[in-house]
Amino acid sequence: MDEKLERAERKRLLQLQAVVRKAQEEEAKANEIAFINTLEAQNKRHDIMTRYQLVESRLQELLDMRQKKQEEKAAKEEAVQERRKALEAERQARVQELINKREEQEARIEQQKLEKDKAREKATRERAREREQRMIALNAAQQANLEELQKKIQMKHDESSRRHLEQLEQRREKAADMSTLKHLTGGEDDTPQSVPYEQKKICSLCTVVIASEVHLWSHLKGKKHQEAMSEQMEGKMLSEEEMQTFSLKYIKDALEEGHDTSAEQEKERQRTLKKRAKKLRSRMAARGREYESVHGAKLANPDSTHRAKVQKVVKDLNKQLQNQGTGPWQQNKVQALDRTLGEASRVMEKGIASDKQVFRSCGGMTSLSRLLFLTETNGDGKPPVIPSKLACGGLEENCVYVLLSNKIASVVDALSHQLMTLLPEVSSPLTTSGGLRVQLPSDPVATSLMQTLSTILDCLAGHYTSRQANKTATSGTDLDSLIGRGYDLVSYVVSVGIVDKLSQYFKSVRGPIDQDLKAAEFLGSGMGLLASMNKFVSSLGKSNGEKGPKKDDTTQLIHTYQVTELVGIVSLLYGMLLHSGAPERGPSPPPEAFPPHTLHVATMGIRMLNNMAGLDLNMLQTALGEEGISLEFRHIASYLLWYCTHWTNQDLLHEVILIVGYFTALNSDNQVIVQSGRTPTVLQQLCGLPFQYFSDPQLVAVLFPTLISCCYQNEQNRKILQQEISSSLLATFIEGRIQDSQQQILLPSKRPKTSGVDIMVFSARFPQHTWEDALKYFTPS
Repeated sequence: MDEKLERAERKRLLQLQAVVRKAQEEEAKANEIAFINTLEAQNKRHDIMTRYQLVESRLQELLDMRQKKQEEKAAKEEAVQERRKALEAERQARVQELINKREEQEARIEQQKLEKDKAREKATRERAREREQRMIALNAAQQANLEELQKKIQMKHDESSRRHLEQLEQRREKAADMSTLKHLTGGEDDTPQSVPYEQKKICSLCTVVIASEVHLWSHLKGKKHQEAMSEQMEGKMLSEEEMQTFSLKYIKDALEEGHDTSAEQEKERQRTLKKRAKKLRSRMAARGREYESVHGAKLANPDSTHRAKVQKVVKDLNKQLQNQGTGPWQQNKVQALDRTLGEASRVMEKGIASDKQVFRSCGGMTSLSRLLFLTETNGDGKPPVIPSKLACGGLEENCVYVLLSNKIASVVDALSHQLMTLLPEVSSPLTTSGGLRVQLPSDPVATSLMQTLSTILDCLAGHYTSRQANKTATSGTDLDSLIGRGYDLVSYVVSVGIVDKLSQYFKSVRGPIDQDLKAAEFLGSGMGLLASMNKFVSSLGKSNGEKGPKKDDTTQLIHTYQVTELVGIVSLLYGMLLHSGAPERGPSPPPEAFPPHTLHVATMGIRMLNNMAGLDLNMLQTALGEEGISLEFRHIASYLLWYCTHWTNQDLLHEVILIVGYFTALNSDNQVIVQSGRTPTVLQQLCGLPFQYFSDPQLVAVLFPTLISCCYQNEQNRKILQQEISSSLLATFIEGRIQDSQQQILLPSKRPKTSGVDIMVFSARFPQHTWEDALKYFTPS
């Protein structure tokens, strides 16, 4: 066991020695390797240092060589600069020498040139002097020849001009003679044209300026010309042909430079109207501000089911007005304004009075007036005439407010502006020389403005009538103040030229309007405005205790009607209905039926004349009895009576019957007109109306006063009447009216109550103080 242990110990020791020996060997190897690595590193470092020193030496050599080369290059460049400077100095010397030589040469050349120019100028002066002497002599000879030639040419030209003027004068006289002869020989059946002459004519015998064929025909057949002809003939009896030749001598072309008193009077009237308009505008504005300051805060504020909607509309409208500056409206703003105005129109169309009162109390009228002023100033956009019309229509309080606050002046100014734009100062005829139709101008804005103004005036007329009947005051304003403001309004409408512009438009119509609905609507609106003005003035006169307008015609409305030949309505009807002449009567086919809008315009035109008769009958008779107008009126009345016998239109027929009665009432000259002309005459057609007009009491009341007016104190007309009917019928009619009048005086309680004046009442058509004499006149002896 011990041996084993010893042996094991020896083995362990041997093993340990082997391990130690191996470890020592390994360490020796490692040391050798490290030594080898160290040697190799030292060798590499030595090699690197050797190579670095070699590179440094090479770099130094390169730097030295580069520096040497640079020094050599700098030396070369310096040498080059020196050589270049020397060459440049040599070149400059040569250039300066060449310049000096050139200057010397140019000086020599300039000297030689000056000497040559002096010699040439001297020679030129000599030649020019010789040429001038030759030209003077030649021109003198040519001038003498030219003067002689001009004298011959002028003599030939004067002779040719004289012959040309003689030929033109002969042709003009021949044309005038043929035109005059046509109307002298055409008889009473001729329907002359209403187109004005390019050059006016004048009757040297009567000193009457003739503007158209209608005026010429009427003058030649008129009383004034016939009396002047009789004086010239000194009682001699001449044949028809001799009378024609005698009349032809006095119809001449009017001289352009002749003094036209009517034109001067018209210019003076227009100047007066402009001054009057300025004064009225200032006075109306001052009174409107005064009314607003006193009564503006006292306006009633009623309740309404649509109050919130009305307030919103007014608020939106004011907002749009505040946001709009100067200049044209933008498209989006125009659309927003259209929506607001459309909403206002829809609310007002419901016709609820409280809504209209709320609209006024919220400032809607003021906003619309501001909008009217903006559209007139900017010339863009459509005025809110539809909301204004709906807000005032049927509500007297709003109309009175519009009048007293002067809001209505904005409507009048806007209408005047539109008419001035539509109709310039000098209007051209609406038919060409060849008779071609030209589209009538129309303006929907002006049409709506006239309808709005008509609505307000009609409402105010009803208010004045009711105030006079009830003798009460409204809104703290007395009746006299309202009447004064009403007269100012009518005067302002006349002074700003609205009536004159409508007259200009009416006179320009010389053709049919059957296919022109817009023009027909414009004409109807214009006549509606004039009719409303007549109604308004009549109500003012009645409220003021008068039977008509003021005696001095402070509004100038009646005078304007007279100087404009009743606003051109007769000329309008003549050009519209008889533009192609009057058709033949008898076996010829009936006239073509007019469209409804043409008949409406014709009816309104005749009704307008009847309204004027209610204002001033003498003015109407004088204007319609003037030369030219009387002929047109007779043809219109005759044609419409004939038309109504073929196409039933009772309203138009009654208006024609009524105007014929007004035309002839106690006027002998006008009574002659209704029995002249083609057969059947106007009087004969009245006598030939259907039997109902002689049997039905209502229709008898329409016809018989006109027949009485036509025939009273006129034997010739009464004879024509007796050929158709008995004059005892008229006497019976007058006797019945006298008895009714006496009964109303004796029994006033049985007097029929009427809201207004019935235009068909006998006392309104024939003066009551002549009834007894008329009864005796028509009673058969």
